[in-house]
Amino acid sequence: MTLAAWMIIVGSFLVVVSAVEVVTGLRSLETRESVETFLSEAPSTLGLDVEQVLQILRATALVTAACAAAAAVLGWHVLQRNRGARVGLTVLAVPLFLSGLVTGGFTSSLVAAASLLLWLQPARNWFAGKPAPAVPDQRVPWPPVQASVESSAPPAENGSGTTGADPEVPDQGARPVHGFGDQPSWEAPGAVSLTKPAAPGAAAPGGRPGAVVAAAVLTWVCAGFTLLSTVGSMVLVGTSPDAVMEELEKQQPDLLEQEGVTQDLVVNTVLGVGAVVALWCLVAIVAAVLVMRRRPGGRSLLLGSAVATAVFGLVGALSAPPMILAVLAGAVVFVLLRRPDVQAWFQSR
Repeated sequence: MTLAAWMIIVGSFLVVVSAVEVVTGLRSLETRESVETFLSEAPSTLGLDVEQVLQILRATALVTAACAAAAAVLGWHVLQRNRGARVGLTVLAVPLFLSGLVTGGFTSSLVAAASLLLWLQPARNWFAGKPAPAVPDQRVPWPPVQASVESSAPPAENGSGTTGADPEVPDQGARPVHGFGDQPSWEAPGAVSLTKPAAPGAAAPGGRPGAVVAAAVLTWVCAGFTLLSTVGSMVLVGTSPDAVMEELEKQQPDLLEQEGVTQDLVVNTVLGVGAVVALWCLVAIVAAVLVMRRRPGGRSLLLGSAVATAVFGLVGALSAPPMILAVLAGAVVFVLLRRPDVQAWFQSR
């Protein structure tokens, strides 16, 4: 189970990296030449040109990255014996395998195969909460007691006329060695029984679960980095708009030629969007602080922020592939705050 889950997590991460590399390299000369060679050898009934093939490759790579990001989150949840995560991974195995052929079929096939391993034994017993098969009883009995023991001393008569030989000891049969084989090897003394598993990541009463700390730290890192980047971009646009417009014209020469698009409009749009993003980052940072202070309102606020981040990141990934990292971060924070031990920690306040 541990091997299969970590194969899913690590393999999904590699698939996301491969998909991002494919998307960023679609406009390269090598890729265009490969597509042109493919179209020249393909049947004419396809009716596709180079741009259409590139768009199909781009959409397929983004679908692969989204499926792999979801599989990585579900793979971590599988380690907590979540049956829904196992079903989700099974559903994602098919599109991940098919779409992954574009970004590197070996890694995506490895993730799909590891997802299917979750339905084999002994994984099925583990998800069902059944104990592992008991080890056959290998108790070592005492050797049988001799019916009579001959004494090396010469016989001596006593008052009753009997000799000094030891009296006959009745045979009590084989006796098991106490403490050897009394307990199955899969259940060590003092361990939690597999028939009643403890809640994953459960903390002591009043103790802060590790998932809460992980969610808060991840939020602070991602939101802090985004906040600093956004503020730096706003300062750069506000102080040197001409230099920014020159760089923008190099990247998108047709932008300013569109009707109604002016330099002031671009600058004001960047500043407005930057202000909204900066405020959003501040709200997420404050929500993470409230979560660490065990405030249910902060948890609800951070859950909403994580969902919104994942949704907008998925939309932004269509034009900026690195935004898939925002989708992954939002999904991880959402899953961490929805864990049973985290919910119990907030409810027991």
